[in-house]
Amino acid sequence: MTPDPAPRMRAVVAIAAASALMGAGGGARAVDPAPAPPPAVDAVAPDAYLTPSAASYRALAEAAEAVLRRDVLDVWFPRAVDDEHGGFRSDFARDWSPTPAHDGKFSVFQARLTWLSSQIAVRRPELKDRFLPIARHGLAYLSETLWDRQNGGFFWGLDERGKISAEYTDGKHLYGNSFCLYALGAAFQATGDPAALAFAKRAFHWIDEHGHDAKNGGYFEWLSRDGKPV
Repeated sequence: MTPDPAPRMRAVVAIAAASALMGAGGGARAVDPAPAPPPAVDAVAPDAYLTPSAASYRALAEAAEAVLRRDVLDVWFPRAVDDEHGGFRSDFARDWSPTPAHDGKFSVFQARLTWLSSQIAVRRPELKDRFLPIARHGLAYLSETLWDRQNGGFFWGLDERGKISAEYTDGKHLYGNSFCLYALGAAFQATGDPAALAFAKRAFHWIDEHGHDAKNGGYFEWLSRDGKPV
């Protein structure tokens, strides 16, 4: 007898929703101000699985799309857009009212939202008019503020006003630089702006020049402001 796919489907969708929220970053969770108790998930036998059929995959895709729009896109955008200082806000109360920023502007979070808005503009044509300006907004912050005009490379993070902070120091972290490079590539794909592509190439060459370990292979993770391994 074929197991009922509904319980496992609900569990998979719940996991997908949690993963999407963790990937978005930031301090707030995309939940309703006064959430209702979650529906009970039926017990699933260890060997139960979704029936591999077009109908079950289509149902899962539709459920995941609904979660993406309701719990990620419709709550983070446009409220995360910081029109005053540039980039994206990451600090919100449970009711999604902005709270004082404690973490400043973290490179990985800024890159993630730039990448996400760019991907939505490309992959969801009906949402392009809404998300393309957001992608351009993120691109501007990465290239005009987070990039170190003095020594090159992206700062690990800056304070809320775009200044070097004691929390992040003036160092460069290849993890953050890699995310920014990824976001620049996505922004070029979304906007077609040759300046975005040129900046992505510039960022790649900086990473390769300063972070590559020519002796042992691989890349150094933490660099000083002037690009020397720490």
